[in-house]
Amino acid sequence: MFTLNDFVSRDHVPENDRTVYQQLTAAFEADLQPVGALEVALAADLLRCTWLIRHYASVDPATLP
Repeated sequence: MFTLNDFVSRDHVPENDRTVYQQLTAAFEADLQPVGALEVALAADLLRCTWLIRHYASVDPATLP
């Protein structure tokens, strides 16, 4: 049986953000408690989307081309 961590363990996250990403993964696992492949896959997608939104929200628009 796959876990949420199995699904996201190969996600590309900068080394300096890895601890925060792992904490977010643990929080999603605890809150959602996904069971089965479909629920785990959906939880992984929610986690990735949440992470990307948080990441892009912190980008200073002045630094964009």
